[in-house]
Amino acid sequence: MDVIVGIIANLFSAVIGGGATWLYKFKKSRTPFTSVTGISPKDKTIIVVPERPLSEGAGTPYATHRNHVTFEDMLAANYMERVLSLAGVPDSKTAVRGVAQFQKNTENKQHNVILICSPKANDVTREVLETHPEMNANIQASFRQTKGYPERWMICFDGACYESPSYQQTKDLLDKNENPENGTLDDYALLARIQNPWNNRKKLLIVSGIRGIGTWGAARCLRERANELLRKSRGRDFACIAKITYEQYKLIRYEVTTNFAVLEPE
Repeated sequence: MDVIVGIIANLFSAVIGGGATWLYKFKKSRTPFTSVTGISPKDKTIIVVPERPLSEGAGTPYATHRNHVTFEDMLAANYMERVLSLAGVPDSKTAVRGVAQFQKNTENKQHNVILICSPKANDVTREVLETHPEMNANIQASFRQTKGYPERWMICFDGACYESPSYQQTKDLLDKNENPENGTLDDYALLARIQNPWNNRKKLLIVSGIRGIGTWGAARCLRERANELLRKSRGRDFACIAKITYEQYKLIRYEVTTNFAVLEPE
């Protein structure tokens, strides 16, 4: 009898111990994503993506006038949904909205907000970084056209400006009659976490490349480099520049550069 009791006790201890170990690892795996985003699983978060008109001739018999979300922005939004899931945010607390739909309801601004894409296409990003510069007081970041090349843009942040090498890389590939999508392209992105300017109890994240691959890569960077971002930010609001490298339809590098600023005091 004592032997049976001992076996049962050992099994019970193993189950309880194993469960405790699993729970510890599960919570630990979520810690970097919860801490680096600053988003509570109890709060609603809205991901805002720009919708763009279809290019001429790009419609189908079923959709000739409908706006669309670009492939890169869609991938960025998907990565951010995954980040929120890893942070413990349930699907019921996450919503993806187009810019017009987001702006139509002022209540949307009272939640946590994640902005996908730069001010070139996302009017809400523009509102935060340009229209109301006081909202940008801590970040001190802007997207600007390159002098002499108005079709080319750059990010200026913390005293330095970053032009996207992809513009010249694309031109060089086209000059050689090569498809840029099959080549190697580099871009820069702004990745930031600040207080929501419309509700200081919530957070606002900016995931904005100069070009589409930069936006896609910035979201991937947050997904894959959460521990590094947490270590550098110490769980506080931050802004940084990420460098992204694309090659043959995939991202091969997504790195946090040394230009990293913690925006909250110790």
